[in-house]
Amino acid sequence: MSPRAARAVAFPFASLAFVLRLLDKFWIEPWTWGIAPEIASLLVGLAAFVASLGLPVGAYLLLTRRARRRPAAFDIDAPGRRFIAPTTPRWSALLVILGWLAAHSLITERVANQDRMRPTDFTFLLGFGVTAAVIALVVLAIAAFERGASLQLSPEGIIEQRPMKRITIGWDELVPGGPPPPITGDPAHLTVYTWTASSSFAPRQIPARAWHVDPVFLAHALRTYADHPKGRAAIGTPAELARLQETFAEAPGA
Repeated sequence: MSPRAARAVAFPFASLAFVLRLLDKFWIEPWTWGIAPEIASLLVGLAAFVASLGLPVGAYLLLTRRARRRPAAFDIDAPGRRFIAPTTPRWSALLVILGWLAAHSLITERVANQDRMRPTDFTFLLGFGVTAAVIALVVLAIAAFERGASLQLSPEGIIEQRPMKRITIGWDELVPGGPPPPITGDPAHLTVYTWTASSSFAPRQIPARAWHVDPVFLAHALRTYADHPKGRAAIGTPAELARLQETFAEAPGA
């Protein structure tokens, strides 16, 4: 399963969480009112409440377990001559949780003298809740199915491509020797240094946690092309990716 597919499949699970929470609210919760003793009613209700979230989140995490592992590799855009690290699906389980939370926007009330739940009689509150739930689900669908941002390596330099922003750092702007291998296995950023007009250098932060690539491998790739200009022309080819992975496997600490 690709990272993009792992993000997309979060929406069906978010929808499932939404439906399960409504079933819990309209069916399970009223049913528990007739259970005695009171502690048993409380425990059954609590179990149903937790399961309405835990089941879809757990199933999603299990299904996408392999897809969420960040590889020591890039996607190859051969026509564009680029290596691409797409957006990581590691945080997409949050979409499932948000789908569950969206169900809480529907305001309900207990029917007088009955063990039954219904939507509120207040038209304004009902309309507000339904509108909020629909908007939330639409936003979740967009977040799950959009192409997403990416980090790209081209023969010219590093490109951070986001929906509303594009940041480019040329290879010749980088001070050789960096970035160093990250101390922790999951750094938020990699620090590179770029030359300034006064021939000194200044730090630049490159996001690492956002992309579907092993951060140690990413640091190795950036360091390789900052230090060795001759290898840049081959970026975006399978042979160059294989060479990069080979030198990474031979590097100390890899």
